[in-house]
Amino acid sequence: MRFASFALVALSALALTGCGLTRLLDRSAAVPVAELDPVVHAAAISRDRAVIWVASNGCTDKDSLGAVVQRRHDGPQLVLSRLRPDDCGQPQSVEMTWTFEELGLKSGESLSVANPYRRPPEAVDVAAR
Repeated sequence: MRFASFALVALSALALTGCGLTRLLDRSAAVPVAELDPVVHAAAISRDRAVIWVASNGCTDKDSLGAVVQRRHDGPQLVLSRLRPDDCGQPQSVEMTWTFEELGLKSGESLSVANPYRRPPEAVDVAAR
């Protein structure tokens, strides 16, 4: 009886995992837009605002990004997520500004950015000169 119960639980877990695994392996399945994080080209944090330059294809504006502050043991961290796709085809950096008040932070709090940083496409490599 114990073995039958264990087998039933194991098979159920495997079946449930299979559904999620199938979605991960199926490249034709649409990825939810909110999972597409924008790459950050640069960030400047002052006492009361965060200025972030994000990767854009020409259609990104502040309303197309979600900004959430996660409270972590090492201080608040800003996480940006793309809420709608930017398929305009003109790669560039776009400057976005959030006040600490908008982010629910107190003036002077520390803040880091969780998104990956990458050099913008228009950047010049001075070391290559």
